[in-house]
Amino acid sequence: MPFALFFGTMNGATRTAYQGAYLGALYFAYPIAIAIWALEHFVLRHAISSHSILGRRVALRIALYAVASLIGAFTGAIAPQPHDRPGLPEQRPARKSP
Repeated sequence: MPFALFFGTMNGATRTAYQGAYLGALYFAYPIAIAIWALEHFVLRHAISSHSILGRRVALRIALYAVASLIGAFTGAIAPQPHDRPGLPEQRPARKSP
């Protein structure tokens, strides 16, 4: 929500700007949430004991959460957004440099 409020305000503070920013926030929030869910259910259950809170194990948990979040963010960035390109994705011609 703060993402949508910030970028909606920066893009004109209109209803359309807020809706677009909220939709953009959702495109990043869902893949990040799925990546963190997968980390917690498939990796952390088997790799690290939940009772270990000291030293390298904490650093490893932090690093794994950071990597999962980045994977989710990159997935959200490269996933096709249907509101940008309705129908099949179309190829845009490359710009020629002057």
